[in-house]
Amino acid sequence: MALHERMLVEQLSLVILMVGVYVMLGSVITTTVAQALPQALPGCPDKCGNLTIPYPFGIGVNCHMAGFPIICNTSTEPPTALWGNIIVTAFSLDEAEMQGLQYIARDCYDKQGNNTYNNDPWLRLPPPFTISDTKNKFIAVGCDTYALFKGFRGEERYITGCISSCDSLGSVDQDSCSGVGCCQTNIPSGMKNRTVELTSYNNHLDIWGFNPCSYAFIVEEGEFKFSNKTFQQLDSLENVPMIFNWAIGVEEDPCDEAQKRQDYILMNAACQILIPALMERAPIYLEVTLVYAPQGVIAAFFVLLVVFFCLYCGMKRRQFKKQQDKFFKQNGGLFLRQQLASYNGSVDAATIFTEEELRKATNNYNEERKIGEGGYGVVYNGNLSADHHNKVVAIKKSKVSAPITETQSLEFVNEVIVLSQIHHKNVVRLLGCCLETQTPILVYEYISHGTLHDHIHRKDNLNPSYVDFWSKPVLAPIRYLLMICLSNDEYDTHNNTEAGESKHILFLKPCWHVIILNSQSHPHLKLLDFLQQDFLTCKNIMKLSTTVSGNISLLSLHEINTS
Repeated sequence: MALHERMLVEQLSLVILMVGVYVMLGSVITTTVAQALPQALPGCPDKCGNLTIPYPFGIGVNCHMAGFPIICNTSTEPPTALWGNIIVTAFSLDEAEMQGLQYIARDCYDKQGNNTYNNDPWLRLPPPFTISDTKNKFIAVGCDTYALFKGFRGEERYITGCISSCDSLGSVDQDSCSGVGCCQTNIPSGMKNRTVELTSYNNHLDIWGFNPCSYAFIVEEGEFKFSNKTFQQLDSLENVPMIFNWAIGVEEDPCDEAQKRQDYILMNAACQILIPALMERAPIYLEVTLVYAPQGVIAAFFVLLVVFFCLYCGMKRRQFKKQQDKFFKQNGGLFLRQQLASYNGSVDAATIFTEEELRKATNNYNEERKIGEGGYGVVYNGNLSADHHNKVVAIKKSKVSAPITETQSLEFVNEVIVLSQIHHKNVVRLLGCCLETQTPILVYEYISHGTLHDHIHRKDNLNPSYVDFWSKPVLAPIRYLLMICLSNDEYDTHNNTEAGESKHILFLKPCWHVIILNSQSHPHLKLLDFLQQDFLTCKNIMKLSTTVSGNISLLSLHEINTS
């Protein structure tokens, strides 16, 4: 399976896991809240007949929030809970809903077409109550019926309605409110009052025998089922259940005004006031719903966030590790590891560093660690961990991220193996590399006294003592010394034959940018790396190289053919 496909599967699995955790925690939180929420304030009645009265509703003075009084009518059996003139039959705190009974509108006629009864029931809801638009339907019943539903949404007037007609009882659609004997329409959101009006086209003259009246009402969805017996049933029915939404603090009060209220917590886009002492029973009011926030719910919410964060971080770590493994194989890491293992410790060969080790060594490639920058790479000073004897090194990180071919990776690995075994006082030693990035990172020994070019040209940012030591009168001897070092010395390697033979390194054309010094009191000329995948002329090297004060500029030299 391709890498991106595996990542997609992992992400999908993570999403499924997160949804499962959310559902489980949500169930636990809902159960906890339902058990922990107070049903009434201390010392206040919590029952009216068989109905439990939850806070913010309440019976009696100081037992409810403003606008939420309940009157318990004990003259009925069982006692009836009243909110204004509405008979309350149920509460739902988690959905901020109240179920109440509302009157049915009627428009009746006699056999001669005279109106015998007509009522237009109305309803006025004070803030923060509204008629639920998701749980209710407006329904009209009759075979000569024209019903209007009027109200206000905020300051705007709203009118809707429906028409129902039929010629006989047999033509009525059974179990369907489709416009034949019964019609229905949705309730708009935000309705705070309503009036139902009924009228007739022909005063029920042609249908009076089986349908002398029209009916209209708002009813909770699922609580009314139409049939050919509905006309008789509605004749003796006074009211039907409907759902009201309610919320606390719907008005957008300024922060200073909201802070004066001691019974709830304000949370809006402008301010956030958290009062721990009120958290046990004080509601947090949002735009349309009341949400209780006991400490257990808040803790569970933060636990959920932590779980999601940990899962996300784990997924990212796995993706990053897979990408590192991919680059390691692509850059010849397996071949290099195999070659190094074949020496079995007999030689001091290259070290394979992890990207994490080099990040720690350079403090995540901190700018303060930067000691030089060239056309293709940046050089950092790094301090390795105790596992590498706290060695100070120079780390060259490429600016260019480009994949390499299998042939290039094999050539690179072979050159790393050979060059890492060169031990000579005039050559900067290659200590190893990191292959977990798209372009390998090289690690060299750290040389602290600058390039020969710097000293010859008296760079201002070098120590003055170095400039005095390498003054221009000694320029010719330096050149002579350089040519002697490069032409006469043999570069000792650790891969000599059993006969003790040593390899000769090519004669090289000197470039002052890539000759560095390792000591002030006993200076030695040091030649930088010359990995042979870069065949650059000395002129080009001088153009691309950037002076590195106190350290090295890692560029290749051009092999020169000479007689």
